[in-house]
Formats: sequence, C-alpha cells, structure tokens
Amino acid sequence: MVLVYTSASIVLFLLRLETSVIKPEAAKERKISGPIEVKAIVSSHDKRDDFGRLLEWKNYFGLPIREVLPMGEVDDNFAKKFKKRLLRSGFQLSPGKYSWESLLAYLIETPCNKHAYSARQSGWVDGQFVTPAVYVGDFAGDSLVESGSILDWQQTIGKYCRDNPIMILAVCTALAAPIIGWTDLESFGIQIVGSSKSGKSTVMKVAASIYSDQTYWETWSSTSNGIESIARARNNMLLCLDEFKQCPAQEIDQLI
Repeated sequence: MVLVYTSASIVLFLLRLETSVIKPEAAKERKISGPIEVKAIVSSHDKRDDFGRLLEWKNYFGLPIREVLPMGEVDDNFAKKFKKRLLRSGFQLSPGKYSWESLLAYLIETPCNKHAYSARQSGWVDGQFVTPAVYVGDFAGDSLVESGSILDWQQTIGKYCRDNPIMILAVCTALAAPIIGWTDLESFGIQIVGSSKSGKSTVMKVAASIYSDQTYWETWSSTSNGIESIARARNNMLLCLDEFKQCPAQEIDQLI
C-alpha cells in the first residue's frame, strides 16, 4: 500500500469568548493539543465503504504514531474509543472542557486531497501487497517480523534444507503462497504426517521463517471463528497450523 501525505501539521487553539459577541480583544488563545496531522482520506478500494482519516501524531517522547480514525466511530459519544487510544499512546490533550470536541472537529473537517485504501485482510490490493505491518482498516493477526538479511537466512537455515525434500517442499510452499493468486491454481494445503519427535514442527518453523518468527505459526486448538480470523490475516500468505490432533473432531470439516 502506498500512503501519500499532506503537509498540514497543527497545534490547535481554542478561543474563549467573554461575551456572546465575538470581539478580537475579548478572545484568548488556548492550546488544546499537541501536533497531529491528517495524512490521507481512507476508504475501501471502490470508494464506497470503510471511510476514515489517516492520522499521525507524536507522543510525549516524540515518537511518531500513525492510526486511522474510522468515521464509523465518530458518532460513538464523540469518538471516545479513539480518544482513549490517543491518550494511551501518550498524545497530549489539554483538559479543557471543549478540547476534544474542537480537536475532533478539526480532524473531520480539515481538507485533504490525498487518498489511501483500506484493506480488511492481507494480500494483493490494486497491484500492491498489503501486510499487517502496513495497513488501514480492521485487520486480524500479528505483524510480520523482519530480522537479519536474506544472506543470514541462507547461512543459518537455507543451507540445511539441501538434499532434504520435505524442507525444500516447505520453503517452496512458503514462497509460492503470495503468487498463487496470479495463477489459475486453487489454494491448497499440505499435511505432514509422522511420528512424535520426527521433525514435523521443525519443518513448519522453517517455512514460517520466510515470513516472520515463532509468533507466526498457530495451532489447530483455536476455535473455528479464531482460525477463520487467522486465515483472513494470512490471505495470500502461508498459513501454518501445528498440532492437528488438537482440532475438535466435529469441527474438522467446517474448518477445512
């Protein structure tokens, strides 16, 4: 996903009026928040759903944080859920009576000519590959983790796959997952069967290392709804499920 930016960076002020008539000499400027930027208008790819605003702010330590304010939350008691997320992140919001209402009005009304797509799952969107680490919208799953270089992987993992057909199969499956959508092939699963301690989990971990660390693989012990959420998060990517024996027998057909 490509996100483009606007240069609107602000520190908001609230005007306190002494009378019902607006007089410049009677007004007093008052800071209501720290800097926050509207980076882009967000919507679904067809521009008909999932509208929001992509925001970026800095917390007390100056660390940049980026998140989407969904328009669906705006009427939820003045977007209280998003307000809590801002405050938890270390965003500076003055305790004035109208601070949050004034900030929210700015975030909703400020003009912005940049656009970003939202995605509810990983995978290809308009020719770009969306992952949990770079996304806009409701998304299930953990972020992919990058560690080391491809040379490190080749020296510490790849070389041990030589002359091992099961390991080669695992690596090729992981590499094929993102491009299967560009072919006429159906998605498929490979089940590795063997006795205990025969290396099945090791094979799975090697395949998962193409994408992330040990947090990437899951087990069959999750509920059917849980696995459905995990599968959506792994769309166009490899899905690793360990411990098949933990899957409830009455749910196997439904899950598959």
